[in-house]
This record gives sequence, C-alpha cells and structure tokens, in this order.
Amino acid sequence: MIRKLCINNRGLTAIEILVCFSIVVVIVMSMLKVVNNQRDKQTIESYKNSIATYKNSVTKTIEEDIRDNGGIINIINIEDDTDGNNSSEDSNHIVKVVIQFQLRKENAKRKLTISKRYNCDEDYQDQCESDNYIEYNYLDSSRTKDVFKIPNIYNLRFNLIDVSKVGKNGEYLKIYVEFIHPDLGTRYTALNLIHPINLDIFTS
Repeated sequence: MIRKLCINNRGLTAIEILVCFSIVVVIVMSMLKVVNNQRDKQTIESYKNSIATYKNSVTKTIEEDIRDNGGIINIINIEDDTDGNNSSEDSNHIVKVVIQFQLRKENAKRKLTISKRYNCDEDYQDQCESDNYIEYNYLDSSRTKDVFKIPNIYNLRFNLIDVSKVGKNGEYLKIYVEFIHPDLGTRYTALNLIHPINLDIFTS
C-alpha cells in the first residue's frame, strides 16, 4: 500500500514573518551604520584637507613675501581686539587683529588683518563666511592684497588668535591663529608664523 505523503501547505505564520522581518531590519541597520560611519570619516578627512590647504596657502603667501623682501625690520603697530572691548552691537561682535610691519627691501609696508565674528551660529552663518578671514595687504605695492576666506565648512571658526612679540627682548614676531570645529574633535592651526625682527638672516 502506497502511503500518500502529506504536504504542509499552511505557509508562514505571522510570528515567522515577524522574525524574518526583524532579522532583515537588523542587517540593514548594521549596513547603514557602517556606510554612515564611513561617510562621516570621509567628510572629516575632507574638512582636515581643506584646513591644511588653507594654512599652506596663507603661510606660503606671507612667508615668501617676507623672505623675498629681506625680512621684517620694524613692527609699526599691533591692534589687538580679541578680548572684544572694541566690538559693538553694530558690528555684531566682529573683532579684528591688525599687524602693520615694515620690510627691509625699499622699506615696503605690509598690513595683516585677521577678522573674527563671535556669534557664528545658524542665524549668522552667511555673515560668518564673509567676516572670518585673513587679509594680507601690500599697502605701497602694486599688488594690493590677498584675502583668504576661511574654508566653506559649516561651524568652522577662528578659535585662538595670538599676535605678540616673543623672545628675551621681543626680537621675534609671533602670529598664531587656530581653527575649531565640533566634529573634528581637536583644534587645528590656521596660521603659525614666527619671524625675527631686524635681523639679517634673509640677506645674502
């Protein structure tokens, strides 16, 4: 006697479908997390590259000009308003550090301006992009100025600006500018220069 095989045609139960769906969701969410983490890493790396490019561009411009013109022989003036004492409601908390100095070759004069807006939030993002910059003005030269707007990275801003004479007798000019960004997890240099004042190291 041939016995008929019984075939189960009842299909999947609701619990089985739910378990399968849950497994698929877990797998998809894990893949999304990996993709998002990789995307975040790439974004942060692009931020770092933009900051490094900015620093190199500003540094090269200023250092080459100082070297090609025989070095700094005199600091004319330093106006430092990083404490915000001179800022007002009209300026929306914009502060500037301005350094004027004289170079050896033909007594050429230069002016370096570092502009910083304090309230860099969503309400002032457009202004922040235009008000945060480093400007190198050639003054009495046929070349007028170079303006370096900070990289177009949301929430990137100048954090620390330190302009001072350093050394035992103040024989060096120090210019240090620092970036800060919440997603980078650390601080990055925007400009770091230390140049001797009235020394003949650039002459041959």
